[in-house]
Amino acid sequence: CSSLGFQGADQGWVQLDTGVPAAIDGLAELTVEAWVYNEGPDTSIADSRYRSVVRIADSPGLPRGIMFRVGAASETDTNENKLEVLFGTSSGGQVHLVGDEVPVNTWSHLAAVYDGGSLTLYQDGVETDSTALSGTITTDGGTDARIGAAYPGGIPDYFNGQVADVRISSSARYTADFSPTISWLNDSDTVGLWHLGEGTGTTISDSSDNGFDGTLTDTTWASDCPDAPTACTTT
Repeated sequence: CSSLGFQGADQGWVQLDTGVPAAIDGLAELTVEAWVYNEGPDTSIADSRYRSVVRIADSPGLPRGIMFRVGAASETDTNENKLEVLFGTSSGGQVHLVGDEVPVNTWSHLAAVYDGGSLTLYQDGVETDSTALSGTITTDGGTDARIGAAYPGGIPDYFNGQVADVRISSSARYTADFSPTISWLNDSDTVGLWHLGEGTGTTISDSSDNGFDGTLTDTTWASDCPDAPTACTTT
């Protein structure tokens, strides 16, 4: 198996197809999830406290798109290893939700689930926090979508570690604690599914029906992946 390695100092990321933001705009429900190997901040670069896993049409100002990163800046005690998530919706405003600390040098499954009434975070299948949120997902015409870095022109938030499967779904995949799997299967709710298992080359394939392939920039392939059950159903 393989995964994609991000070293913060290399300033690498995956540039996803520009159709991703439009595909989630207006959705009543949304799930973003990924397997990550968090190596903590890379202190050789500025602003390494914040490391993006997935960013979609997220730029300064309102409305925001999707921010899904390790490194929280929204609590009194900023924590460089906590999961922090923001989903922009038509209700306006900004709701940053912060979960538990993501352990260093081990694989973790992270998920953010929006069901139309609340945003809930899960770590390794266990709910860590939830908050009220309403409206439909809003990307405000943005076209930028990335794995491993933030929006262009701002603080880059380069990830430091490894990322395996990444999936975006048009439904609330999880409603209670669960046992995470890997190598998810495509289904009718799959907006984008990147297994990051190619192991070579500069293109990652989207296993959904939408063809939202990605292009690698200054990343490396790693012969490592999470020790988790392979999905035998769509969930």
